[in-house]
Amino acid sequence: MIRLFPDEEISLKLYCPQCGELLPAGTERCKYCYEEIDEERGEFNTAIHYILTSAIKLANNIGTNDPAVFFYIGVTFLSLWLKWGLKDEGLYFVWVALEIYNSLWLGAAIIIIIWLFSYGRFNIINDEYEQKKKEMKQSLIMWLAAYVFHYFIVFAII
Repeated sequence: MIRLFPDEEISLKLYCPQCGELLPAGTERCKYCYEEIDEERGEFNTAIHYILTSAIKLANNIGTNDPAVFFYIGVTFLSLWLKWGLKDEGLYFVWVALEIYNSLWLGAAIIIIIWLFSYGRFNIINDEYEQKKKEMKQSLIMWLAAYVFHYFIVFAII
């Protein structure tokens, strides 16, 4: 699995196969419904909980970058203004430097794609996980739309 950020401390838990309550890893009997949890199933369940928790935490971190798309759109208009203003003055290299800088913004979409590749392909029924998967897809669409808008505005106009 690809790691985008260093591991954070995650307490290992598992879901009871009978009642669905969250229990500490290594629990042999559910304290709510008294269902016995065999060791193999418990380890598998703990691994699923760990993956879900990691995916949700990472999606929360990645989602904090979404408002930056508005800054990127602002940089698009700055780039367009520079292209118009500097074209006739021979300072075209300033605009080229800004476009090289703009290519760094592709990192936002790349991180989301890595998350979707690493975590978004699981078919696990968990409301919070499904919500984060949906948010990551929406973020990717938003960033891709911003990139298309940027390159249309900067390269197609003029």
